[in-house]
Amino acid sequence: MTPFEYFSAMLSLILGLGIAQILAGVGRILQYKGVRMYWVHALWAVLLLHFHFSLWWKFWSVREALQLNYASFVLLLLGPMLLFFSARLLIPDFSDPGEADLSDYYYSVRRIFLSVILVFFINGMFIDNVLTGEHLELTDIASHAESEAIPVLIAILYSQRWVQGAAAVYVAMAAVFSVIAEIW
Repeated sequence: MTPFEYFSAMLSLILGLGIAQILAGVGRILQYKGVRMYWVHALWAVLLLHFHFSLWWKFWSVREALQLNYASFVLLLLGPMLLFFSARLLIPDFSDPGEADLSDYYYSVRRIFLSVILVFFINGMFIDNVLTGEHLELTDIASHAESEAIPVLIAILYSQRWVQGAAAVYVAMAAVFSVIAEIW
C-alpha cells in the first residue's frame, strides 16, 4: 500500500462524511415547506461543497509526491476534519422544523462556523507547505489572507447583514477564480 492509498482511505471517509452532512441537510431543508431560506447560508453551503471537492482534488494532484509521517498525516487530515465540523455547524438538524428561519440559524452559529472556516483557511497555508515541501513565504501568507482569511475574520467580528453577504461573496469569487486558474 502506498502512502497516498493509506492516507486516501481516511481522507475519503472524512470528506465523505462532510459531503453527506451537507447533502442530507439540504435535502431536509427542501423537504420542509416552512423553512425560510437565507442566501448567505445557501452560499456558504455551496462553498463548503466546493471546499470539499477542491481539497480532494488538491490531494489527488500530489498523490505521487506525498511523503507522510505522523505529524504531516495529522496536519493533512485537520483540513478535512475542519470541513466536516463546519458542515455540521452550518447545516441545521431539524427535529421540529415548524417555521425554521435559516437567517436566524446562521446568525446563531455564525461566529463558531466562521471561526472553523478561518482555521481551515489558515491550515490550508500549511497544507500547501507540507504537500510541496517548500518553505512558507510571507507572500503566500499575504495571498491567502487577502483572498480568504481577512473577509472571514471581518465577518466573525461584525454581524451586519451586508458584511456577512460581502464576505461570503468575496470568498465565493476567490473560489471561482481559483477554479478558473486551475482550468487554465
